[in-house]
Amino acid sequence: MVTTLCTGSRDAVLPEVTGLLIPPGYPVAISEAVLQLLRSPKRRCRMGLAARAWVLDHYVNGRVLGLTVGYYQSLLVRNLTRDSRVGPVSTVPRSVRSEEGFRAVSEVRQH
Repeated sequence: MVTTLCTGSRDAVLPEVTGLLIPPGYPVAISEAVLQLLRSPKRRCRMGLAARAWVLDHYVNGRVLGLTVGYYQSLLVRNLTRDSRVGPVSTVPRSVRSEEGFRAVSEVRQH
């Protein structure tokens, strides 16, 4: 993977292990990094295997779903202070507020 040092991307790549990180705003550096990987099948394969292992260790469904639920709950709470038209968190269905609810939705989408 070749990506820039932007939020999200930099959190998903271990430099020189699972991919290459390039500072934003340097298109020539990005193209050079892509060419480096195109010319090195062994390096690409090694990075790909390392990336897969890292994702399986760090992005398990329960953790990702828990982080997603927490994020949406924080948005709801933050919006409560800005907009009185939004109901309290308790008005959001429990099935949506819980990790189990997200897991159930995820399982339905997989089938």
